[in-house]
Amino acid sequence: MSVEIDRYYEVFGLKSGASLEEVKHVYHELVRVWHPDMFPDDPGMQAMAAERLKIINEAYAKLQACLTHRQACVPRYGQILAKITSAVAPRSRDSTQRKLRRHLILWLAGAGVLVLLGLFFFLYARPGKEPLPPKAQLPAPPTRPPAAGITLGSTKEEVWAIQGRPTSIHGNTWMYDLSAITFTDGRVSGYDNSGGNLLLKPIPTANSESGFFTLGSTPEEVLAVQGLPTAIEGDTWRYGLSTIIFDHQRRVIRYSNLSRNLRVRLLPPPALASSPPPFFDIGSTQEEVLAVQGTPTSILPHAWAYGDSRVNFYRGRVISIQNTGKNLRIKTP
Repeated sequence: MSVEIDRYYEVFGLKSGASLEEVKHVYHELVRVWHPDMFPDDPGMQAMAAERLKIINEAYAKLQACLTHRQACVPRYGQILAKITSAVAPRSRDSTQRKLRRHLILWLAGAGVLVLLGLFFFLYARPGKEPLPPKAQLPAPPTRPPAAGITLGSTKEEVWAIQGRPTSIHGNTWMYDLSAITFTDGRVSGYDNSGGNLLLKPIPTANSESGFFTLGSTPEEVLAVQGLPTAIEGDTWRYGLSTIIFDHQRRVIRYSNLSRNLRVRLLPPPALASSPPPFFDIGSTQEEVLAVQGTPTSILPHAWAYGDSRVNFYRGRVISIQNTGKNLRIKTP
């Protein structure tokens, strides 16, 4: 499998060689999470979501073509050898074998050069990528010892002293292979540790007696349950493919548990919890849906997702139901 294809798998958080069905499932989940319409009140997140959606769509198109026509990305040496054999006249057994070996070696050498050129283009020569500044243009390391790790608010000088020279620079973002650090006014405002190589400073956490977070939880309460996020982008925290979104008062307002790794729990009022209705229907309240279905997989603007199914709300009541996953306990006509 080529390096480029492996990177497309990484976009979906899948291991190289995952099936087309697995790719499709994660793709549809990611489109729901990163569609710009999911952030109607945040232009910054809308722009970021649009960029991520471009990357997701490109990766899906490449993987779909690769997995549908596997020969396009996985050349088979038996086919190569057959082509070489047909091109060589069978004058003698020894001479034919020598020519076969020579042609195979030449082909492998050429393929190796192409792979190296493709890797160089992918890593260093893609359109829109800024050249890495010379060492003289990078900030000088601080004279005082650096902190124990990078955190929000760290300066460029501190990042350089702790993390070293970036692999590449895109505007206000420093790349370290697959990981990224974003600056605003010269200080760290976000990061993405997808490569797992950033030296991050542990953030102090509050105690959590319940072991879960919920809507309205603070960042400190989320940290106590989930630990350090994989990425922080404005008001959005990522844990793998899962996301948690905070409002301007720094309280959880939405989440998407795509990776099924969020320890989140929503509880209905005690009266409904002790005697839940057997099903819900159009016009049911959010509390009634919660009592019947339990904690949603994702909380979206005006909708709750339960796996592939969705319940849409208006002013706190159900207005439409999409039982795609056949897992909703709804009243049948």
